[in-house]
Amino acid sequence: MYSAVLVDRRVAEGKRLVTALDDAGLNIRAAFWYFNPEREHWKLVLSFPMVDQERHLRAIERVRDVLFALDPPIRSFKLPDILVQTSESRLVKAIGDHYRTAPSALEDLEVDPFRSGDLQLGGAYIYRAAA
Repeated sequence: MYSAVLVDRRVAEGKRLVTALDDAGLNIRAAFWYFNPEREHWKLVLSFPMVDQERHLRAIERVRDVLFALDPPIRSFKLPDILVQTSESRLVKAIGDHYRTAPSALEDLEVDPFRSGDLQLGGAYIYRAAA
């Protein structure tokens, strides 16, 4: 059952990271927090063309570089709290099948727990879900 609360500081700092990643030219297509009910933990999910075109490691390195360059630094989450996913991942597709934003939008959309196929999402907080 969905019981964990995503704190305001994480929401604000997640949005700040997405803005910084956009400014770095990464063209973020999907950005959202999702609650994994099995692990009882929030993860910030990011999807952008580099992930589809190159290996995940390079994409994670770019996210890390931007994250570590932020001033003031983000304190409410760390790199292990971020999942870099392809546009074809089940998680990105599940959000995109149910919610859409404009490609450059930064929304504040809270989503209750839902099921998409065999994937159970314990809730989400969407900044962006663009095609």
